Amino acid sequence: MLLNEAKILNPVEVYNLLPENFYCEVRNGDFWVSDTPLPNWMIYQLLPEGTSVQLINNQFVMSPSPSVKHQKLLLTIARKIQQWTDSKKLGDVMIAPLDVHFDEKEVYQPDILFISNEKAGIIFENAIYGAPDVVIELLSPSNANFDLHQKKDIYFKKKVREYWVIDSATKEVTGFELGTKGYKELPKVKGTLSSKLLGKAFKF
Repeated sequence: MLLNEAKILNPVEVYNLLPENFYCEVRNGDFWVSDTPLPNWMIYQLLPEGTSVQLINNQFVMSPSPSVKHQKLLLTIARKIQQWTDSKKLGDVMIAPLDVHFDEKEVYQPDILFISNEKAGIIFENAIYGAPDVVIELLSPSNANFDLHQKKDIYFKKKVREYWVIDSATKEVTGFELGTKGYKELPKVKGTLSSKLLGKAFKF
């Protein structure tokens, strides 16, 4: 009976409902349970493609679909950055949803990321395995706390060189540049992302 119920539930929900000594996995499109536990990073790999979930501090964090305003702003910024980086042959720009594996407890889906040619080796067919050079997150009520604290700490620890946080409602931009003892916070501005690493100010 449990297997039949599991087939119609989101796998993250199934996992959260199971006793600690059980885990769920996907086999040929069906959900199965077992009393042999798997680590969360392996369970993450079994989720259906496109599942809106991140692994933050070894915990599954679901995200609601972004707003239209959020998506329009994301595409505007990503397009401007991509046009510039393509013209200068600097590297690759990618957008969510795309898994970025920092380690076995931290797998994120940043809104926008840039990977330089020098770090192209972290790009694999199914995901990114390593730290991008630049990460941009668009804040929303559901993700602000993670983006400004837990994820920011990991971005610093894993040496993301520039981290940008943009309020999708006000277009306020907060930038962080990698330093030896932490991120250096840049002055807040509205509607402009000035990247020293990319060598350009992007207005939106």
